Amino acid sequence: MRHPNGWPRRAAVSAALIATLGLLASGAALPPSVARASAAILPPAPTSWSVRAYSPAAEQMLIALTNGARAAAGLTPLAVDARLASLARWRSRDMAQRGYFSHQIPPADTTVFDVMRTMGIQSTWDAENIGWTSAPASSATTVMEAAFLASPEHRANILGAHYDAFGVGAYRGSDGHDYFTVLFMDGPVMAVLPPLSATGHVADRIAAGARVTATASVTGGAYPYRFGWYFDTRRIGSGPRVSFASWSVGSHVLRLVVVDATGVVLRRSWPVSVVAP
Repeated sequence: MRHPNGWPRRAAVSAALIATLGLLASGAALPPSVARASAAILPPAPTSWSVRAYSPAAEQMLIALTNGARAAAGLTPLAVDARLASLARWRSRDMAQRGYFSHQIPPADTTVFDVMRTMGIQSTWDAENIGWTSAPASSATTVMEAAFLASPEHRANILGAHYDAFGVGAYRGSDGHDYFTVLFMDGPVMAVLPPLSATGHVADRIAAGARVTATASVTGGAYPYRFGWYFDTRRIGSGPRVSFASWSVGSHVLRLVVVDATGVVLRRSWPVSVVAP
């Protein structure tokens, strides 16, 4: 069973096309032209796939099949962008672990495009194909690509002439379903993730007992990020935004610790003077 869902989007236009497609047949095959174009670059199919795990072999296979489909249509291949690959992996894992299947990310109904913007990824054209399958590991990737190509909307994303880069994420959930995400965009390609970076804003002089808000903006690294805020040594919250009450009069330090999906740790600190109200 394959359940692909594709969403192309042009950043300059607010409207987005959403296509939901459920295909019940289990034996869909790749178009012969795609199979021929992919043959020379196709890596071996995965022979096994553990639950609650990514499959680099499946990801590499879907990369080859996507570019094989483009080659069969006379299009240039897409380059793999490390930022999109990181986001695609997160999307597949997040859907598998939290039990949803949608371009809308709960609970706030944001999209991966919103996340791209917060990470500083700029593009005019971008798109997302998502799908899941319960096919065996050896055929799951081919089944998924065949389903994508059978859908006009998903196929249009794969064959978009305006795209330059893409990223693929493949994750098997605890229920044995394999979740695939393919993200496309135009613009400069980054083959390596940019360094994790964070900037923050907080008043450097505050009144004792006053309620204070601090915010952080994080770019680079691998999404998602985990945040920890500390006032001196006391933990005061998590997330990109934290609100806290200042303590005793004197000199203090506000600290931020950010950890990305690969375990890279970034620390930032700001001096804060607490004065009598």
